[in-house]
Amino acid sequence: MDKAKDDAYFEAKIRKDLAFAIDAIDGLSAEEFNENELVSDAICFRFIQKSEEASGLSESYVSSHREVPWKK
Repeated sequence: MDKAKDDAYFEAKIRKDLAFAIDAIDGLSAEEFNENELVSDAICFRFIQKSEEASGLSESYVSSHREVPWKK
């Protein structure tokens, strides 16, 4: 059975991928990040995914988390 794609589902995916991104770039300088195409592509892809996942969040979730600079 598929897990329901509700706010909790999208929040968990967003948090997991952001943690991955943070771990992947930890200790890299901006120059190292820019020179490492594999890492920079992976991080950019994760941010594209986050944008898509954020669009699945309900209006009430977004409204209750005004500390996040949501962009529509």
